[in-house]
Amino acid sequence: MHHCLEIPELVEHIALQFDSSESLGSLAAFARTTRSFQGPALDVLWRTQNTLKNLLKTMPSDLFKEEIITGKRILASSAYLVSDWEPTRPYANRVKHFESIYSQDDISYSSLFPILALSLPSDCIFPNLTHIHWIRLNDDFPHIRLLLGPQVVAIRTQCASATSLSLLSLLPRKCPLLTHVAISLPNINPGSELTAATTRSLSEFIRELHSIEHWDIHIPDMAALQHIAQLPSLHSLDVHSLPPALSASRLDGDALFPSLRHLHITEESSISSTIHFVEMCADATLETCIVEIQFYTPPAFVERILGTLAASHRTSLIGLRIVMMVRSMMEEVDEDHHMFTIDNLLPALDLHNLRQIDLKSKLGFDFDDMAVSKMARAWPKLRSLDITEVDHAPGGVRTTFESLLHFARHCPELASLGMAFSTTNIPPLDQTPLPHRHLRYLDVKHSSFISASAEVGEIANFLSTVFPNLREVVTAEDSVRDEDGLERRRKSSKWEEVRALLRA
Repeated sequence: MHHCLEIPELVEHIALQFDSSESLGSLAAFARTTRSFQGPALDVLWRTQNTLKNLLKTMPSDLFKEEIITGKRILASSAYLVSDWEPTRPYANRVKHFESIYSQDDISYSSLFPILALSLPSDCIFPNLTHIHWIRLNDDFPHIRLLLGPQVVAIRTQCASATSLSLLSLLPRKCPLLTHVAISLPNINPGSELTAATTRSLSEFIRELHSIEHWDIHIPDMAALQHIAQLPSLHSLDVHSLPPALSASRLDGDALFPSLRHLHITEESSISSTIHFVEMCADATLETCIVEIQFYTPPAFVERILGTLAASHRTSLIGLRIVMMVRSMMEEVDEDHHMFTIDNLLPALDLHNLRQIDLKSKLGFDFDDMAVSKMARAWPKLRSLDITEVDHAPGGVRTTFESLLHFARHCPELASLGMAFSTTNIPPLDQTPLPHRHLRYLDVKHSSFISASAEVGEIANFLSTVFPNLREVVTAEDSVRDEDGLERRRKSSKWEEVRALLRA
């Protein structure tokens, strides 16, 4: 064996190249090659587990059996002794990530774990576990206790019952190094307030953790929000609901969210709470902001959010995503008077360092080529832009291929673009700017060939001239078929011809 293969770091790097489900057989063969390869290979093989089956198979085979009860489940067939755990130690100590999702892991933990716990020689099955992803049904959920250990830094789970919520109080004591926490509440209806018991459990849990870097959670009350806002380590925050009293409340402290860089708000009930919360983040140095509004909101309110972001994060913000949806019960809104226009977007034009922008609205956008010109000039560092209209009404697109020229002139780093265009106006090629070589992906959304003058060859020639490295052109019809499927296929087939010419 070559001496370079005696360097542990090099062998570890080689083993990591097999780190995929398709390469497990090769990795196992690599582990059997020589003793010096075995340790690094086993580290990779066992580092991530999505079931307990593999560990149980290292124990004496007569200790358990597999039975089919609404799917295959491993059930203990005899009592476990402390000594039965000895064969598992070389493998259990290597597990760093454990993921168990009830739809993918068919073990019945509620029947297995109580017996395992009786003989488990330590408090947790995997002593060096650092990441837990535990999405189990109610009967199985409490057995997360056998995974909680002192090395755990990240946990993602869902609490679907009062019992599940009560177990949250264990986490700060069992896992003192926690930095990343994601807790979902699947039984909370959109727009509804948390129950008193849920509020109390969540609030106490949140206030017990002092080193969190990433929260993905419902914020139940002002006490919990006050604690989160003063965490010096918090750099990423995903909020699924805000305290009901937020709009009429203030937080104490001079510098709130001092280290926050990434903010994601999904608000189900009150736009005023969302606006107020974004204003509370004025002291942060936000790099990315995602706001998802799941109810009808006049564009003027979104304009206010953008104004707040522009006032406080003008130079730091590089990523922006705004999603404006409408619940089915409110879809009688007059769309003509509530489309998102360039006037509503004006505050965002002051965010000159934006690199990625994603705008999505169920009520649509009313942009023309002049509006796109303003966008392109305002965002010279743009790398990705996607503007999606949900439930678009055909014939309402006012942006033409002239808009593509604006992006080619003013956004030299743009690599991905999604926007609908009217094909009625193809600019002459002698008016095109120098070739834009970064754009490789173009999503034309619901763009259709309205005019007979819009020939496939003319469009393909225009695109290949302006964007010589463009390789992928997709449409909304590529993945959507409805009652107008025949018409959609006709439009999409035209774009398929464009694609074929670009690839030729």
